[in-house]
Amino acid sequence: MPSRRDRLWNSSSAAICGFLFICFICGQGCGSKTIDPSKVSETAGLPDAKNALLDLAQLLTGLAAGNLPPPKEDADFVNYDVEHPAIATLIANKSVVYNYGTTTQSSNAGTSWIAMQSNAKESGGWVLLDNGEVKDLPAAEVSTLSPAKPK
Repeated sequence: MPSRRDRLWNSSSAAICGFLFICFICGQGCGSKTIDPSKVSETAGLPDAKNALLDLAQLLTGLAAGNLPPPKEDADFVNYDVEHPAIATLIANKSVVYNYGTTTQSSNAGTSWIAMQSNAKESGGWVLLDNGEVKDLPAAEVSTLSPAKPK
């Protein structure tokens, strides 16, 4: 029969080994990585334009289904920011430009824009077309699009 000292030593060493194992597993990757500030986006934490435009397409489809008018000004987006936070945020900070009063319709040709990244005409970017599609277009193609007509 093991002595009390042996039992205590075995349980203590098992606890120490368990503790060290957990520290080793949990400590992997901790503390050794640094973030290069030049690689951090100025819009960190904000939704991206693609998701915001998909959000807007969904909002406009829902409004049309309920026979409700599309937003006519920035303040109208406050009514929808709980259900559609991505577009409300990017409209408010001017990262996305919306052609007020316009809406999507699947039967449209897709030759007019409803909304787009604010710099899409200069450098290309995400665009919500009048047929409801969200596309990443080069600047040359964005410049050929006309603004959709308000409903």
